[in-house]
Amino acid sequence: MALVVFNGTVMRGQPQHTNLAEASFVCEVRTAPVYRLFSIGDRYPAMIRDDQNGARIEAELYEVADDAWPGIRDSEPPGLYRGPVVLDDGRQVEGMLADRAFLEAAESSEITQFGGWRAYLDRR
Repeated sequence: MALVVFNGTVMRGQPQHTNLAEASFVCEVRTAPVYRLFSIGDRYPAMIRDDQNGARIEAELYEVADDAWPGIRDSEPPGLYRGPVVLDDGRQVEGMLADRAFLEAAESSEITQFGGWRAYLDRR
C-alpha cells in the first residue's frame, strides 16, 4: 500500500473519479507551498515543483494497493509521472507530477493562483 496524492480529474466529484475505484480516500490535503499548477487545455491539471515560486495546492490523499497502481497509472493523461510530493504537514507521499518538457510543448496555462483544480474550474 502507498499513500498517493491526486489533484485533478480523478478527485471526488470529478469526471475520472472512477479510475480510483480500487483506491481508498483518506482525506483532503494541501501540498507544501512549493508547487505550481497548470491547466492542460482545460482538460486536466499538471503540477510541478518550484521551491522559489510555488504555492499550496489542494488535493486528495488516497491509499493505493500496489496491484491497483498499474491501472491507475495507465489511466493518467500524458505528460504526468508518479513522484514525491511534500504535503503542508511535512509528510512526503507519492503524487502525480508533470514533466517540464511536456508543459513547454503542451497547450498549458498557469493556474497556481487558484490554489487547485476545483477552484480553477469554479472560477473560469
